[in-house]
Amino acid sequence: MNYQIISTEDEWGKIISHDNLSKQSDIYFAYHYYLLYSLHAEPEAFVIKIDDNIFFLPYLKSRIEKNGVVHGYDIETAYGYGGLLCEKYDEDFLNQAWRSFFEYAEANNFICGLLRFHPLLKNQNYATFSQIELIKEKKTVYLSCSKSLSEARAEYSKDNKSRLRKAAKQNVTVSSYQDLNSLELFYELYTERMDSLNAKEFYFFSRDYFKYISHFPAGSFKVYFAYYNKSVIGGALVFFSDRYCHYHLSAARQEFLSLSPNNVLRDAVIEDVFENYTMDAIHFGGGRTTLDTDSLLQFKQKFSNELSDFYIGKCIFNVSEYQKLCLDWTINNPEKARQSSNLLMKYRS
Repeated sequence: MNYQIISTEDEWGKIISHDNLSKQSDIYFAYHYYLLYSLHAEPEAFVIKIDDNIFFLPYLKSRIEKNGVVHGYDIETAYGYGGLLCEKYDEDFLNQAWRSFFEYAEANNFICGLLRFHPLLKNQNYATFSQIELIKEKKTVYLSCSKSLSEARAEYSKDNKSRLRKAAKQNVTVSSYQDLNSLELFYELYTERMDSLNAKEFYFFSRDYFKYISHFPAGSFKVYFAYYNKSVIGGALVFFSDRYCHYHLSAARQEFLSLSPNNVLRDAVIEDVFENYTMDAIHFGGGRTTLDTDSLLQFKQKFSNELSDFYIGKCIFNVSEYQKLCLDWTINNPEKARQSSNLLMKYRS
């Protein structure tokens, strides 16, 4: 099958604006979103077009280097919920497209790849190719926007309603912004919170990451801040596309947790979306772990009992090189190896 490798904004945009792809697309497939992660990786997309069908797989390509020598590449879809887009489901077409992609990957010295799929689009159903190991990673929480705001709030948990009433009595308020200053303030708040939690490096983002978001298309992001006595006590970075609102990142100051800033912020986002947007759903994401008992997942369920499954896909394009890479890393990093044995790209930890 003839394929295209695209890496420019113009080509990328033309593909995802195509008919049914545009109806599926979300911010996590956008070229400007992929550029957020381009400091150490190259955004690229594998595309096949046959008749009235299109296969679009975006990813980040990173060099695997040892002692300054490139030994190959690994790929992954960007942080968040992406995967692939397909104009229409056709099993034969998809199998042929995946086969072509694996042939391209092997020919271009790709070692392995990690695909993160979209829980609301359920596009893992387009990735049942035999050489992809599909794994149901965790559950995520979303809120359908087909109901009214009052109906949505009526479904909040009893504890959540109580906390929101208490916060309102204490005059906790929320305002939203769409500018660079708010993003930089959120960066400081978020980093402070991740530091206090001793979070893994995966959860940290640079100041430049947030600066770049200020250049996103108008209306595609908002920063919400919760205030108490004019002091910021919590914040949330939220992304918007045609169909979905994503609660991308959030943080609250430890000393103000008794005022329930995280509850107030989520309620404010829900109110804003229901009153000012036409969306299919608000996606809150999942927990910090894969467990159904994860405390963050259970907190998000206080706002909605609607759940979807988040899948990842593991691809190994060159088995012998991958095994050698992991073995060398394990020998040199025995302690890390015990902690990261299930990670596909453990050699990067």
